[in-house]
Amino acid sequence: MSIFELVIAESLVAADFAPDLVRGMALPGLDALAAFGTASEHKAPHAELLPPYLGWPLRHVASVDVASGWSRHAQRQDKSATGERYLLEPVHLALGTQGLILTDPQALAIDDGEATQLIAAIAPLVLPGLVTPVDPSHWLFDVPKPYGLKAPSLEAALGQELLCWLPTGEAERAWRRLANEIQMVWHAHGVNAEREKRGLPAVNAVWLSGDAAAEPVPLPYRSATGAPPWLGAWPRAERASIDLEIITSLLAPVRSEDWSGFRNLLIGIDSKVEDALAALKSGAIGELMVIFTGREWVRSCHVRKSDLYKFWRRGKAVEMIDCPQ
Repeated sequence: MSIFELVIAESLVAADFAPDLVRGMALPGLDALAAFGTASEHKAPHAELLPPYLGWPLRHVASVDVASGWSRHAQRQDKSATGERYLLEPVHLALGTQGLILTDPQALAIDDGEATQLIAAIAPLVLPGLVTPVDPSHWLFDVPKPYGLKAPSLEAALGQELLCWLPTGEAERAWRRLANEIQMVWHAHGVNAEREKRGLPAVNAVWLSGDAAAEPVPLPYRSATGAPPWLGAWPRAERASIDLEIITSLLAPVRSEDWSGFRNLLIGIDSKVEDALAALKSGAIGELMVIFTGREWVRSCHVRKSDLYKFWRRGKAVEMIDCPQ
């Protein structure tokens, strides 16, 4: 029996704000989902597309080795003699009211030329050849000696004060020292001088992620539409029967608090839910799971074909997107 999972990232909003947000909107798909589905919630650290609903028994959000996923995506699975590889991402850190904040990396718009220059500038620090780009914003880092770090993904720390998201493990001091040295090299680099002229944020830090001890748990998905490249390249279970689709269009309006944009995009998402319910009714899919994520909560709503005939049930779209208290 085929299962369709639809993940809608950053779709949970504050419970006292949700009713006003969807007031006056026609959202028949989400209304029907609230009426016929069985919803459950659990609290989990936000990590754009990494929490336990993907099938990993995560006790800590750093327990996913995203570097291995990017290696598979880039077809570069040859590791250094240490066998440890991490992901490096050039980022911009801003000073917030509670300390340093990791800003949205998409705003950097780093190009190939800038990435090449930035990597060359830090080569004396990390040793030549140990940093190789997959694309301008994602670089593989083979450490010259074991680090043994648990380093959370960039998405986990996005928009938050950084202290609790820094890598931990036996070599955390060594990594922090290296990260500080990289910051100093890039601070006065010509790339940032040119970016300032163009009104772009400075590339003033690097983010390390991955988990040297993590095992690659196979995913139960036979297809993964809209998944980030590293997840799309992750190994699949032998008898995978779930088709996954991930919608990330709400990320930008939520981060910029563009609630008019959120409402406009929600209409299209509602149509997607309607289509999925129609496929369930026709027998094209056997089960439907719609997953709404937020910063700290995940809501999963499960629907079988038999549920669609519970005509006495009524539901409202707001029940799907209001964040649990």
